[in-house]
Amino acid sequence: MEFFVWLLVNLRQSNFAANAPTDWSILFGSMLWLIWKQRNRVVFDHLNVGHASLVEANRRLVQECSMTRSYHARLSRVPRSMNLGRVTWQLPTAGWCKLNSDGARCQLDGRVACGGVIRDGPRTLG
Repeated sequence: MEFFVWLLVNLRQSNFAANAPTDWSILFGSMLWLIWKQRNRVVFDHLNVGHASLVEANRRLVQECSMTRSYHARLSRVPRSMNLGRVTWQLPTAGWCKLNSDGARCQLDGRVACGGVIRDGPRTLG
């Protein structure tokens, strides 16, 4: 089997075995990515992390992907309200402050900007 075909077959295959606890394409793809990152660390940073840490990193990454997919599946079953109504700023509860912040990045030259305001009710603090 040609390398590119082998790669696509493994990245598209959801189950390696009938009783596999993890989606094979996620396990396979994340391990390839981690191996590539490790290769770059060796070549460019002269750092070598053992294979055991790659296996553990892959286990954690696959677990995160599985949790995210599960969360997304639960969210997709939640009924969505079609009319959210008008959302406006409201004073914080007495004794509390609210922080409103925003940021932006220009894709052309990479400049960034951010700002924010902290308010405790009707007075602006900063």
